Amino acid sequence: MAPDIPQDEDERWEWVKYQLRTRGHSLAEVARRLGVSSAAVKNAKRQPYPRVERAIAALLELAPAQLWPERRHPTLGTTGPSTASNVRTTVASDEED
Repeated sequence: MAPDIPQDEDERWEWVKYQLRTRGHSLAEVARRLGVSSAAVKNAKRQPYPRVERAIAALLELAPAQLWPERRHPTLGTTGPSTASNVRTTVASDEED
């Protein structure tokens, strides 16, 4: 069953942060795992940042396109991995770099 993800950009971002917290994660943790600044992670709220989108989606066990459907070209489909398990693998390999 797909979660009720808000369509409004601001509400969705708050929902993402809440969902991360309920799973014991945070945006700061995402930044640390990826080796980027917290500001860089927060930029994903308003502009595409595929690496951050994949990391957040993996922690929420969703595909990035479920969180940010407007960032995917409708005729080309999603970019990058399309399942949460593939995304988690991608995040794990990013952490090893």
